Amino acid sequence: MPGWSANTLTATTVAIGATFTWSLDGTTLSGVNTAVTQQNAEGKYQVEVTKGTCVADASISILRAPLPEGALPNQVTICDDPENEDPSTRSVNLDPGIFVAYDWPRTL
Repeated sequence: MPGWSANTLTATTVAIGATFTWSLDGTTLSGVNTAVTQQNAEGKYQVEVTKGTCVADASISILRAPLPEGALPNQVTICDDPENEDPSTRSVNLDPGIFVAYDWPRTL
C-alpha cells in the first residue's frame, strides 16, 4: 500500500546451498528466491526452504492496522470556571487554525 514501509522477511537456515521460494497468499512471488525479501503487501507470506530432498517451510501473516482518522473541532473551550468572574481568564479557547493534513508521529 502507498505510504507503508516495507517489511523485511528473513528465512534462516544452517544448510549451505539451500533454495528459497516465497509466496503470498498461496501465489509464488516471481523472482523472490533469496533468504531475505522486502515486502509491503498485507497477507500470509510463506517461505519454502529446500536442500536436496529436504524441505521446510514457515509462514507469517502481515496485517496493517487502519490509520486513525482525526476529528478536531473548529474550536474547544477548556477550563470553563463559572466561579471566576474575570472573563479574560475564565476559560481558554483552543483553536487549531486552518489545516489540510495531520502529521501523526510514528512511535516504536
